Amino acid sequence: MTGQPTDEAPVTPGALPGLGHAIRLLRDPLGLLGAAHRAGPVVRIMLGTRTAYLVTRPSLVRSILANPDGSFDKGGPVMNAIRGLLGNGLLTCTTADHVRQRPMMQEAFQRTRLDRYAPLMAACAAETADRWTVGQTVALDAEMLRTAINVACRTLITTDPDGTLTIEMAEAIPELVHGLFRRTIVPAAWVHRLPSPGNNRYSRSEQALVRAMRAIVAHYRGLEAPPDDLLSHIMGADDAVTGQRMSDAEVEDQIRTVLTAGTETTASLLAWTFHLLARHPDSERLLWEEIDAELGGRLPVLADLGRLNYTKRVLTEALRLYPPGWLLSRVTTAAVRIGDYVLEPHSEVLFSPYFLHREEEAFPEPERFIPDRWLPQVVTARQREAFVAMGGGRRKCIGDVFGMTEATIVLAVIAARWRLRPPERSAPVTPALRIVLNPTALPMVAEPR
Repeated sequence: MTGQPTDEAPVTPGALPGLGHAIRLLRDPLGLLGAAHRAGPVVRIMLGTRTAYLVTRPSLVRSILANPDGSFDKGGPVMNAIRGLLGNGLLTCTTADHVRQRPMMQEAFQRTRLDRYAPLMAACAAETADRWTVGQTVALDAEMLRTAINVACRTLITTDPDGTLTIEMAEAIPELVHGLFRRTIVPAAWVHRLPSPGNNRYSRSEQALVRAMRAIVAHYRGLEAPPDDLLSHIMGADDAVTGQRMSDAEVEDQIRTVLTAGTETTASLLAWTFHLLARHPDSERLLWEEIDAELGGRLPVLADLGRLNYTKRVLTEALRLYPPGWLLSRVTTAAVRIGDYVLEPHSEVLFSPYFLHREEEAFPEPERFIPDRWLPQVVTARQREAFVAMGGGRRKCIGDVFGMTEATIVLAVIAARWRLRPPERSAPVTPALRIVLNPTALPMVAEPR
């Protein structure tokens, strides 16, 4: 460390005795985080009696994500809550476990396997488009979640012993993700053990997920010829050092991770994308022109994606404005300097992609939807630094290519068939701030193109 650090980072205004910012973070998290971003590069947020440090500058966040000396690990209030659902899977595990898990999981997510997965993605999107009728009002957020769940289940698990286990797992995920945000904001474990309706739903969903996962894993263990799917590749991967494969418990944690990361996040991106296109008809027209010219009415295959450049820019800009992981956390493993402040070991660190993606120096007119800000010839180094939707460093999302491939295919298939518009006198669409940034509700009227 060089230079003289100042004393302690300032506390974000509005903390209440004993509660800190917990109530405001629960009621108006964007308002609180926006005020904190304006207060300085590093500020303190109080979660009850605990302190978390919010880092608000892209360069500082990038140093945390790069983590060259191992001073930051997965942890903190957000990650600890997610770990309660996902266990010790690739998304939530500590650095020591990540070194072992990532090469094993990489086997399942090799780019060469996308040729096998892309037709399944297109088929799921086509099934969604086929369900709708002219003039029907669809709950687009729920429809995109259903589509993403179908994709996750068909690519992850292609052999279901009784045909219902994957459905049971998929139905459990939305309730679990919804309940996770409460566990993040209210850190007192006893509150979540109370027999409230929400806690009871969470418990039932978790039990259903565990039962189904264990039955699926046991079934796959007994197969003489495993199918060519994600789960088989996960279960068949060997540790490069020990030669051992994952235990049943480890496999179950990876199933939780794939089902959650592969459904809520992609569904959120697609829902926001259609919302933005409905509000920006010029961008929608350019999207249609590209899809019509490149696909000509047929379902896309993987080779088509290299020509759907505007489609990908639309998705990237939607991801900038509404990143699914809107608030993320780490924990320090040693004393570390961030900006002008030295944080002690075990300090909880927060950063918000939602606000980093709205930094005006990186993204002029940050609230505007401008897909062409991602044209290769106009993208700046500052943009790349501030855009952290997929994370960074060694912990960058392993499914980033898989997820963007899925989103591109689903968007192209549905936009080729349907023009989606909000119904008359519909309520304003606002973010529903849970672990994943979903719209509060997104009714849309399906009109034929």
